[in-house]
Amino acid sequence: MMLKNWQLRSKSDLTKQFSWFISLLILSVTVGHWASLLLAPPPQPIPVHPLDKPGNTVYQDAKNVFIGPSLLNASLVLNGVIVSDQHHGIAVISINNSPPKPYRERHEISAGILLKTVTSDHVIIERQGRSETLSLHSQPKLSNGISIEHQQQ
Repeated sequence: MMLKNWQLRSKSDLTKQFSWFISLLILSVTVGHWASLLLAPPPQPIPVHPLDKPGNTVYQDAKNVFIGPSLLNASLVLNGVIVSDQHHGIAVISINNSPPKPYRERHEISAGILLKTVTSDHVIIERQGRSETLSLHSQPKLSNGISIEHQQQ
């Protein structure tokens, strides 16, 4: 008979096998999760909405109301510069007739507008990939490397 070879297993053996099975299951789920994260394709860039075109004034007006005005088309006026030998100058710029603020060379003035170079009488900015020059109207130069806009009364 075949029943001679049949044996009952103890409860501790079943507990060990069950814990082994659960550990193996947890390990495989963890490895699968991390593999899916590491092997996932990079996220795709968000496409520009077809309404966001330069000629669509209704969309631009709505965007200005809900998001705020874009400074890419802002009027910039150079009020003064501080130039150093290490080429880390500072430009004092007024945006859309607001009070002037200082901006460091090679830093953004606003999103999409970069202050590239500061010299003693002008600055070069990059707006939407195009270089522009802002000049001081009069240049009374001081000996310590500071130039200011002189306004006549």
